[in-house]
Amino acid sequence: MTITTNRRRMTGRLLRALAEAWADRSPRERRLLRIAAVFVAAALSWLLAFGPLLEAHTRLEQTLPGLRAAAAEIDELARALRNADLPAPAATSALRADALSTSLAAHDLVASDIRNADGRWTLEFRTASLPALLGWTRAVERSMGLRVVSAQLERDSAPGMVSAVLVLAAGPN
Repeated sequence: MTITTNRRRMTGRLLRALAEAWADRSPRERRLLRIAAVFVAAALSWLLAFGPLLEAHTRLEQTLPGLRAAAAEIDELARALRNADLPAPAATSALRADALSTSLAAHDLVASDIRNADGRWTLEFRTASLPALLGWTRAVERSMGLRVVSAQLERDSAPGMVSAVLVLAAGPN
């Protein structure tokens, strides 16, 4: 005898037992059992499907305004870069990587790599807070005269976080 044969026999017995139990019930009891089954099915569908979907929807609605604000700020930065009249890069020998690192630390940022080539500073960030990064770019423009000439931003899995490569060059204050 195989397992499949045993299952078929047990299923047949169970179905016969259920049919007998159902036949033994009065019409009123059958109606109440049907109503109870509908309520149980509705409760299970709520717990397993609709409840988690509504919770996820609510959570997403709460994070959406912050994400829209960050996207608007990125658009503003991109628009400013497109419309900027940037001068040719000036000599930046006076600027040092440690001055940039200190400035970054003041904004709770850490660059994974800082390079200077041909008067342009390239800074790479594995993960950084977008608001902190945008605030730092404004501050470094005011304090060191460096402007963003190129920015590559990629959204991170955490809200408000990005990985970025920024290229800065000296320009008028």
